[in-house]
Amino acid sequence: MMKKIIKVITVVGAFTASSAQAIPLQLDVTQLDWYNPVSGSNIVYSGNDSIAGNEVISWGVPVKEKQSGYELEVYNSTFDVISDQSFLLGDFTHHNYVMKRGTSIYEASLKMGVAVSTPTLNDSIDLSFLFDHTETTNNCTSSPTCSNDRIKVVSNATNQFSFNNTLYEFEILGFITNGVLSDIFSTVENQSSVASLVGRVNTVSVSEPSSFGIFSLGFAALLFTRRKSLKWG
Repeated sequence: MMKKIIKVITVVGAFTASSAQAIPLQLDVTQLDWYNPVSGSNIVYSGNDSIAGNEVISWGVPVKEKQSGYELEVYNSTFDVISDQSFLLGDFTHHNYVMKRGTSIYEASLKMGVAVSTPTLNDSIDLSFLFDHTETTNNCTSSPTCSNDRIKVVSNATNQFSFNNTLYEFEILGFITNGVLSDIFSTVENQSSVASLVGRVNTVSVSEPSSFGIFSLGFAALLFTRRKSLKWG
């Protein structure tokens, strides 16, 4: 009798464990839009690639001829990813030029439209990321980098989405410059600095089989074992 019980537990356990396995996902970036800048003046939006939307935002009253701004160019419109493994999303550029006081932004948000799919399922999701911007004084002398502007992506809990009975979260981990990943992108004055933006799709939770489903599976395994016992008895 003990052997039969062990067999049922093994079957149910195997089913539960298999449901938690990571499934490769295909992500298609369908739209990129900067929006909702805080403060700043002379805000200009533009797009310069095949992806819909305005992936460039510029701002400020320049001391010389150039505005400051953000620009995101994804490496591919389609990404093959595996949950909980990081991947390179694209090049993030900060055009960092001297603006007149009070005309720079404090933050801006990026809206990303994504189609997520497997060979048998597909869905569309909308993501939003907040980029916090620290505009520094240009006459700082305490260190060689104290005049660098600093950019940080603030996590957004609304970037969770349910797909294929699994709850995921799309996260931007930070910026890679000179081979080093950091949550802060420090950019030099009077030039355009580029970093690789790193993303990851985290598995938040996996829907377990319902209690009825587990009972049915266990009962079926028990019945199968019972029939084999009668046949061999």
